[in-house]
Amino acid sequence: MEPTKPTIRVLFGHPVVYNIPYYQRTYVWDERSQWEPLWFDVVGLADRLVGATPKDAMRQKPHFLGAAVLKETTQPGDEVRVQTVVDGQQRITTTQLLLAAIADALKEFPALEGSEMLARNLTINSVMRKEVGDTPFKVDPLGRDFRSFDDVMRASKDGNQPIQVQGRIGDCYRFFLKKSSEWLTKDGESEGVLISRAEALCAAISDKLQVVAIYLDPGENEYAIFEALNARGEPLSEWEKVKNYILFKAGEDGHDQSEIYKTHLEFFDGSEWMKGIGRGAARRRKSDLFLDYWLESELLHDVNARYVFREFRSAIDSHNHNLVQWCQHMNQNGEYFLEWEGFSGLNGDVESLYHARRNALGIGAIWPFLMGLSRIQMQKSDQYRCFRALDSFMWRRAIVGISTRNYDAVTEYLLKALDKARRNPTGDHPYSDAVIEDLLDSQDTRAYLWPEDEEVAQSIRNNSFYMSGTLTRTILEAVERAMMRGHHPGNTNLSSKLPIEHLMPQTRNEEDWPIPQAEGDDEETLESRRIERRYSIQRLGNLTLVTHGLNSKLSNKPWVKKHQILHEEDNLYINKDLLNHAPQDHWDEEQIRLRGERLAGYILQIWPHGHAVTGEIEKIRPA
Repeated sequence: MEPTKPTIRVLFGHPVVYNIPYYQRTYVWDERSQWEPLWFDVVGLADRLVGATPKDAMRQKPHFLGAAVLKETTQPGDEVRVQTVVDGQQRITTTQLLLAAIADALKEFPALEGSEMLARNLTINSVMRKEVGDTPFKVDPLGRDFRSFDDVMRASKDGNQPIQVQGRIGDCYRFFLKKSSEWLTKDGESEGVLISRAEALCAAISDKLQVVAIYLDPGENEYAIFEALNARGEPLSEWEKVKNYILFKAGEDGHDQSEIYKTHLEFFDGSEWMKGIGRGAARRRKSDLFLDYWLESELLHDVNARYVFREFRSAIDSHNHNLVQWCQHMNQNGEYFLEWEGFSGLNGDVESLYHARRNALGIGAIWPFLMGLSRIQMQKSDQYRCFRALDSFMWRRAIVGISTRNYDAVTEYLLKALDKARRNPTGDHPYSDAVIEDLLDSQDTRAYLWPEDEEVAQSIRNNSFYMSGTLTRTILEAVERAMMRGHHPGNTNLSSKLPIEHLMPQTRNEEDWPIPQAEGDDEETLESRRIERRYSIQRLGNLTLVTHGLNSKLSNKPWVKKHQILHEEDNLYINKDLLNHAPQDHWDEEQIRLRGERLAGYILQIWPHGHAVTGEIEKIRPA
């Protein structure tokens, strides 16, 4: 390695192209953490250079931007020097955007043409490489950032203002353009003042900013050095490390890195994948979470979130897995994950309904199984039965209050059952049979229990449901949708987030809702009935959905009035069933119990147990 300390003028002042390879992370610098501190450093230097004599300017100490690790990759016939940026791509890219923004700020004033050309010439090559003749710029990002960087730099060069390029690269340019314009005109716009400040600003950047440039020898492994350098400082995400390693291995194996990146990996550098999922310490970038799930689906075992890259590298290096095939699987499952990860639609087929309900419960740990399932060619009825079995398993557990913490282990067992069925499929529904058998296999362990009918029914009759609004709404929506299909097959059109109504109100006039009393009841008996009422009000038998707008109209009115409003103005099947069984003159604890029994019967039909599960979407037609 050969370290030097070039200024920005030395780094960019000759015909050169700095290639930022595909394995580098996308542009991540932002205003608060990097752009603003850099600007403060630049104007701090410039302020001291305004009006300084040449001797005083020479005495001004330089400011170090940080390190850049470079490797000579110039090929015979290249008309410019070509360097690969192994590390330091964020500061090199930012410096180019800063220079373009300053050049555009200077261009507004004809007297500053000389300073403008100085800044502009540090971003553009007068001689272009033959093989990239359409790229005249000093920096050439080969990855996903290329398009936005090229759009900004080309618009700046051609004078196309204002530059509307979106994303961090466009934001960076606009930040420096605004700051440069403000600083230049801070002391007025007289020609002498502007020239003095422009010269000081350009001198500060070109001659007083230095980079510690480390040049690798031709035989040194650039990827290994890149990985070692990024083990400190702001860490790379698991996805960035995996992406970089794929490209490194692709190059080693003779594949076209550009083709591998564009075909399989560029998709995962999109903005959607950079969003966070989860809360607090458990919050992770979406691409990292996906990678964790996907790798588990391939390896058929749990992967520690901290060691995803380590597991991936070990699997690839063991030569047990084909790199290109894994990339194909990863891309296929990535599209599937994005389609369903946040899905909340109420309508559609069995798969859509399953994902909407899974997301309502917030269960993500089952994803490795879902990815493995999606990669197998099978009969649609078999696949749908797998979804229906999982749906029943998860919702029966939710209804009886079993924690979701054990789904990692459940998923691992299911993956192995699925793989066994894939190797030796037997019967009409080999995969769903394997899934159901596996889910039934641990009925003696509550952590893996698929609750049977009596426990589910008892929970519906006795448990408080309103404290979990999402769970309650999803259960009531399932009943409503099943009734809709029972009356009108194929009809799944249900409005979103229908209000939940307490039939016996939480806040009520005791005269309208009297607690039953009998002659001779003592205070202890009355208190027992008051307690029972408080519990009954929150049970599922006392809860229903109503059409939008009716919730406030029903409010805490007496039952006779509520009955009338529901009869005249509500059109939901769940309430038609309610009114078919409820008396018009009273609604009390006994009616809540009876309705709870009916709802339990419907719910057991919606989410059947074990081999009673079919691939058909649920339908109910109450008597």
